[in-house]
Amino acid sequence: MARRLHIVGDVLLLLACAAVLGCGGGPDLPKTVPVKGTVKTKDGKPLANVTVEFVPDGGGQTATGTTDENGNYTLTTPGVGEGAVPGTYKVVLSKTQAAEDTSIYSSGKAPQGDPTQAELPFPKEYTDPSTTPLTKTVTEGENQIDIEI
Repeated sequence: MARRLHIVGDVLLLLACAAVLGCGGGPDLPKTVPVKGTVKTKDGKPLANVTVEFVPDGGGQTATGTTDENGNYTLTTPGVGEGAVPGTYKVVLSKTQAAEDTSIYSSGKAPQGDPTQAELPFPKEYTDPSTTPLTKTVTEGENQIDIEI
């Protein structure tokens, strides 16, 4: 009887170990580091409501943020968390406005084109990863990455 209890105890211990090791929970997420900065013109004017995208060289997860009225942004990597994974990135900028900010011309006709697309306060080349001249590196630790265009 004691031997039988010993075997049952060993089996239960083995099952408990397998459950703990086998149910570790989900995929390993990449480690992100804090990234914040500003987007300003060359004459120091902050650019508000600009979406800042850090597109990784060689693939991976894009980190994004949107500037406030002072041009400040903080990056977030969707599905991972605050910040960006260390590495080298192409920086892409875009600007949109809320649909309710669009106006109707005095003729009573709506403006032509995409009503959420705002006039760009920077050259169009900054809107595409293949043409943007902006390349930035995210390093371990906190990153302050200011962008001047």
